[in-house]
Amino acid sequence: MVKKAEFLNVSVLKYHDAVDDIQGVVMLSLALAEEPEDHIQAAAAWSLGQIGRHTPEHSKAVAQANVFPRLLQCYTRTGASEDLQTKVSY
Repeated sequence: MVKKAEFLNVSVLKYHDAVDDIQGVVMLSLALAEEPEDHIQAAAAWSLGQIGRHTPEHSKAVAQANVFPRLLQCYTRTGASEDLQTKVSY
């Protein structure tokens, strides 16, 4: 009985972590659009890439947050740092 309860607790925690990650997608997407600093945009782009790779649901959340056009804008922006372009391309 303990193993079943432990499994349920782990499953619930994973679900809550996923919800937190999906909500974080919106904030990271805003950072891409609104932050003027390349290093902040690079960190947001890297984080979005990690979240999008996690599960199909996370990938869908990244796509629905309209992140891809913002990533492309970061990559093609005049003066974008090499670090930003590298992290956007992952």
